[in-house]
Amino acid sequence: MDFKLVGIRVTMHNSPGLLMAILWIILALLTLFFFFDLSPSAVSFSNEWGQKTAEDFIFYLRLIISHYQTQRMIIHLIKH
Repeated sequence: MDFKLVGIRVTMHNSPGLLMAILWIILALLTLFFFFDLSPSAVSFSNEWGQKTAEDFIFYLRLIISHYQTQRMIIHLIKH
């Protein structure tokens, strides 16, 4: 496999990275245009006085960890 796509040389070595870049761009655009459920107060990382709390930090840390574990599980399922 060796061809040019919009002026970018695509080979078997860079095609997986290019595919992932395209998918991430599509995901970012979809998120930007279709994710509207959160209010501004839900997005901010602070309580009503503008202070960050330990509960907020733990919540977001658990959210990131669960997202990472889900990604690893999907990668494991794809590889096997």
